[in-house]
Amino acid sequence: MNKEISVVLVDDHINFRKELARLIGSFDEFAVPWQADNGKQLIAQLAKGAIPDIVLLDVNMPEMDGFETAAWLRKHYPRVKVLALSMYDSDKTINRMLDSGAIGFVLKDVEPVEIRAALLDVAGK
Repeated sequence: MNKEISVVLVDDHINFRKELARLIGSFDEFAVPWQADNGKQLIAQLAKGAIPDIVLLDVNMPEMDGFETAAWLRKHYPRVKVLALSMYDSDKTINRMLDSGAIGFVLKDVEPVEIRAALLDVAGK
């Protein structure tokens, strides 16, 4: 199968992000063309024309958090699907991310198979 679905990771924890990018890139369906530390860096990259299919977006980040970033993406790039990523699974956080434009939510400590399943679900596969 071709790596037809592009996923961009936005997370300020660089080691976690790089390992997650390696994992997602190992799945047959997904490619991780680039990564960003926060929402502002994501926006700068999007301005260069590198538009992914999915943004895997951390909730808690400096400069521009996941809530603000998801809302910005919904307004400016409505075709980009947002999957929220967090260590916290409070109903308030989940609902706020969904209200901001995320279409799914995954915890950082789930098994790799669950990350793949969530990405496939968001991609509509």
